[in-house]
Amino acid sequence: DQEVVGDLRVKWMDYFKMLEMVKDICFPRSVKPSSYDPAVRPTVVTFSDGNKDSFGAVLYLLWTLIGGEREARLVTAKAKLAPLLNQGEVVKNELAGATFAVRLKSWMLQHSSLTLGDYQPFVDSQIVQHMVRREDYDLNTYAGLRVKEIAKKSDVTAWLHISSKDNFVADILTKGTSPENIKEGSDWQTGPNWLVKDPSEWPVTEVKLTK
Repeated sequence: DQEVVGDLRVKWMDYFKMLEMVKDICFPRSVKPSSYDPAVRPTVVTFSDGNKDSFGAVLYLLWTLIGGEREARLVTAKAKLAPLLNQGEVVKNELAGATFAVRLKSWMLQHSSLTLGDYQPFVDSQIVQHMVRREDYDLNTYAGLRVKEIAKKSDVTAWLHISSKDNFVADILTKGTSPENIKEGSDWQTGPNWLVKDPSEWPVTEVKLTK
């Protein structure tokens, strides 16, 4: 029954203010823009991330509009706390996030009535990209099973590396953010602004594999 005071009170008040802001968040009912070009199939795009405590992935559909412009729409996302045995294992959780990404993509293909185009996955871990792309990589059982699943459900050459700062939509899953940053019109709902540009302008890091 004691009154909460000091820093703990401030943290609780910030938390309640955040909950109050959640009610103002809304999402478009349709993942399909009204002016989409029916002759062009939307690209399935995922971003994934992992840190010492958690991992996750987010999926967008990248549409081409009648006028030639592009527009991305958020479809779904999934995040999970790392198992106790994997806490502190950043690479394992980055790989788990990439595995979540292909599972979201497979789920989308199975359950959507939309006719979908290519699949474009992004990661901010060069190690994970190396694992996915190299068949001769020396992998333990944990990594090997997940890399095998990724290879089965995607074209491993399609996995592109971007810097952490360009992967901020996936960071929201593993680090959290305020409701202000996920409201309608936010980058969370529409994807990074560079995504709607020509692929030649994407901030992709060229990673050369070495033996």
